[in-house]
Amino acid sequence: MNVEEVNSLQGTVDLMLSHDWKERLVAEYLQTKIRKESLYQAIMRESAKFTSKPPNRVILREYEMMEIQYKAMKEYLLALEVRLKGLNIYVGTGKTEVPSDI
Repeated sequence: MNVEEVNSLQGTVDLMLSHDWKERLVAEYLQTKIRKESLYQAIMRESAKFTSKPPNRVILREYEMMEIQYKAMKEYLLALEVRLKGLNIYVGTGKTEVPSDI
């Protein structure tokens, strides 16, 4: 499986169901990345609405929570990247391979 072409959660299923924990870690990274990017798009859509109409407190609070979640996801994704690099797994380089000798 070429993980470089995975751009949907469905595309990570085989990795997530793998018996190899390193492949499951790659799946977790890819899933988090996909979810983070989806959340970013939602934040951008919501912020665009604020220019035409000020948000009420409930909408503003939800928006703020989305921003907090996005920042946490970025930090978690960075932690996963560091962990993967420590295992000599480089996702997003065009040649992701999961070494079997670790």
